[in-house]
Amino acid sequence: MNLKSFGTAVKDIDSCSVTQPVKSQGKFTGTLFTIKPALNYTMLGGEAPKAFDCADITLLINTKRDDKYVTEEVPAFAMNLKHTDSTDKRIRYSTVLFRGCTLESLTKEFIENHKNGTDLLRGKALYSMIEDNGLTLSEFDKHLSGGKEFRFAQYKRGNKLNYVDWKYYDEKIDVLSNDI
Repeated sequence: MNLKSFGTAVKDIDSCSVTQPVKSQGKFTGTLFTIKPALNYTMLGGEAPKAFDCADITLLINTKRDDKYVTEEVPAFAMNLKHTDSTDKRIRYSTVLFRGCTLESLTKEFIENHKNGTDLLRGKALYSMIEDNGLTLSEFDKHLSGGKEFRFAQYKRGNKLNYVDWKYYDEKIDVLSNDI
């Protein structure tokens, strides 16, 4: 293909959408969004990566052990949220990850907490985010799937992004950032 044939091929295209994963710290609001995120992953069970809004995935993380790089497989529940400040031409999004668990294991943890008062471990951040949005656990799925906005915050710890509610971010993370 040369430049002239390129021009002919795209003559009816005025603009394109550019997706941009947000990697910076901050408080955000977004809506559920289907995309194939910029992560190294497979679908849980080994299926090739595909676009999703919410899904259980397996993160493929390269780590150095004994002077050799190995790929660790870490299960994670993931939600893609399109930031409300996105435009048609520039779509900003975050893939909110809950590492080391699946939606099923989080659900079991919430049920055990309700029945027996056991501590929330992997589900604590998600529960706090749901609560910070004024929702109950039983309202969470309808809220997201109904296209309603969801507030969340993300901050960096090492080379990973972690996800929390706005209140936790204001009290614990933003305070530390301002002290530096």
